[in-house]
Amino acid sequence: MGEDYVANKKTEEDVVNKEKQWLFAKLAKVLGAKNPIKADGEQDWNSILKLAKQHAVLSLLDPLLEESEEREKLPENVKICIREEARKTVRQNYHLLYLEHRIIRTLQEAGVSVVLLKGASTAEFYPVPELRKSGDVDLFLPNPTQFSKAGERMENLGFVKNPAHSVNHHEVYVTEKHVEVELHTLLAEPFDDKETNRLMEELQKEVAVQAGKKKLMGIEFPVLPDGIHAYYLLLHMLQHFLRAGFGLKLLCDWVVFWRHGVTEKELAQYKKLTARSGLTGFSDMVTSVCVQYLGLEEEAAEPLIVNMVSGEDMWGFMEEILQSLEFGTMESEQMVALRGNGWRDLFREFHHQMHLNFPKTGRYPVLWPALWIRTGWRFARNNRVLRKTTMRQVVQNARKRGEIAKKLHLFEK
Repeated sequence: MGEDYVANKKTEEDVVNKEKQWLFAKLAKVLGAKNPIKADGEQDWNSILKLAKQHAVLSLLDPLLEESEEREKLPENVKICIREEARKTVRQNYHLLYLEHRIIRTLQEAGVSVVLLKGASTAEFYPVPELRKSGDVDLFLPNPTQFSKAGERMENLGFVKNPAHSVNHHEVYVTEKHVEVELHTLLAEPFDDKETNRLMEELQKEVAVQAGKKKLMGIEFPVLPDGIHAYYLLLHMLQHFLRAGFGLKLLCDWVVFWRHGVTEKELAQYKKLTARSGLTGFSDMVTSVCVQYLGLEEEAAEPLIVNMVSGEDMWGFMEEILQSLEFGTMESEQMVALRGNGWRDLFREFHHQMHLNFPKTGRYPVLWPALWIRTGWRFARNNRVLRKTTMRQVVQNARKRGEIAKKLHLFEK
C-alpha cells in the first residue's frame, strides 16, 4: 500500500493536502500503527486544529505531547489546544462512564436485559480509552417487550423523554445536563433493505444469548460479542453514510477494533452477517481507507477484506468522509446518499424516509399519498429553516453522493 501511495500521490493531492496527511499520520501513530507515515514540516496549524476538532479526534493526539521529539515540533498554541481538548474529553468520558453504569444497573435490577453500545465498549480498544470522545449514551435492549419498562425506569431516574427523536424502535431521554441517552431495540435504524432489517431483528435473540461482560475502565459492563460488535460498527457507519455522512472518528474505531484481533469464530460470524446484508463492498471500502490512510496493517485487514479498493474510488470515498466531518455537519445540503443517481432512486429514498418518519401509519398504503405530502412539507421546511438551503441543492448533493454509494454495491447479495 505504501508504494501505491507514493505512485498516486499527485492524484490524491486533490483530496489529501499536506495538513490532512499530517493528521492521518499522527492519528495512525497514536492509534498504534507499526510503521506510521512520516509527515512533518511547515503546516497550517489552524487548519489542522480545525479539521481535528470538527472530526472529534483532536483529543486522540494528546499522547504526542508525551514524546519530546513530537512535542518539540508543535507550536505552543497547538499543544495547549490538544491538551485542553484531552482534559475536557477525559472529564466527559468519566461522567458518561458512571452515568452508563448507573442506568444499566437500574435497568438490570428491574429485570431489563441491556447491552452497552459504543462509548466505553468501543473506547476499550484504544491505546488510551479515555481519549476517545463520546457525547451521549447508547444502550441496546435485545428484548423489545421490555422497552416500555425501560422507559419507566428512565423516567424514575429523572430523565425526560424527547418525543421528537423517538420512534417505535428507538427512544431518546435527556439528562439535566443535556446528555442524551438513547435506547435501541435494533442495532441501527431500519434500512431500505428487507433482508438487513430482518437480520437485525434476528440478532436481538442472538445478543440476548451471546452478550458478554467486560471491565471497561475499571467497571464491568454487558457488551456485544466481537462478531456482532464489528457488524454493529459497520451498520453505524452505513447509517450515517446514507444520511449526512460520517467522519474520521468512526474510521479510528474501525482501525483499533480490527488491530486488537478477533477469534476465527467471531470473524466468520462478521463475514456471514456482512455477506447476508450485501455490505461486503462497504466493508472493503472502509477497511481499504483505514489501511491506506490510518495505518491499519494489511495483515490485520487481510482476514476480513474480500477486494482491496484503491485509486479514484477510494479517494472519492475519503473526500466524502472529510467533507462530512463528525456526523455530516459540514455541508448544509448534505442529507442523504441515494443508491443510484436517477429519479427512481430519489423517490425510493423519499419513500423510505416517509416510513422512517411515520413507522406506524406508513404500514397502510391507502395513507401513503397523504404521508408523502407531509414528508415533503417537512423536508422542504427543514431545508429552508434549519439548513438554510434549497431542495435543488439537496437533490444535487444526494445524486453526487449516490454515485459513490452505487460503486459500493450496497445491499447486493
